Parts: sequence; C-alpha cells; structure tokens
Amino acid sequence: YLGRRGVYTTTSGLSVAYLSGQYSEKGGSAHTYTASDLSVLHAQAGIIHGVDILISSEWPEHILKYVKGPQNAPSGVGEVSKLVNVLKPRYHFVAGPHYERLPYRNHKILHERAQYCTRFIS
Repeated sequence: YLGRRGVYTTTSGLSVAYLSGQYSEKGGSAHTYTASDLSVLHAQAGIIHGVDILISSEWPEHILKYVKGPQNAPSGVGEVSKLVNVLKPRYHFVAGPHYERLPYRNHKILHERAQYCTRFIS
C-alpha cells in the first residue's frame, strides 16, 4: 500500500503516480479518495509535466470505447478518466480482470501537440 495518492519519482527520473481505493464524494475511509486527492495529483502533474506510470484501483470511464474488452469489465469512473487526461501516463496499471488495451493518446488531435501513447493494462 503506497498511500491514498501521490507521485513518487525515482533517482533515475521515472515518475510513478498512484491513486488507491474507490472514489467517494464524502471520503472518510482509508480506502477511498476524494476530489481534493485528485486536485493534489492534478497540481503535481503540472509540476512534473505528466507521469511515466499511473497505478489506480478503478478503471477510467469509457476506456473500452472503440475497442472490444472483457465481458466482466467494470464500467469505470469519470474522475479517473479526467486524471488520466491530465497526467497523460505512458502506462496505466489497474486492478481488475486481465485486459490489455491498444495504446491510445490523451490529447485533442489537431488542437494540441502530440503526446506519448498510454498503454492500459489491467
């Protein structure tokens, strides 16, 4: 258990962001995260300009849009999707049924400069 949320950067420069638990508007439990936890990660992403690895407990919403996924895939959480769009991780590891999605980009085509691809692995 790394903690509720945070970003760890190794001495070689590898950055790992993590978000533990389930989203809750009220919080209160050690196994939930809130909007304030997401705000902290958003702020840290602005400082380090994205992360190499994101580890989360919940799937992002719409991760299976345009691709075929496992039948027992969770529906996903919108807040995690927003976080992925801000952090733009190269790899996103998530708890759940085994699934590896085709790489995708987290930027608006023709509106933002090209970014690294994200590889989603559950």
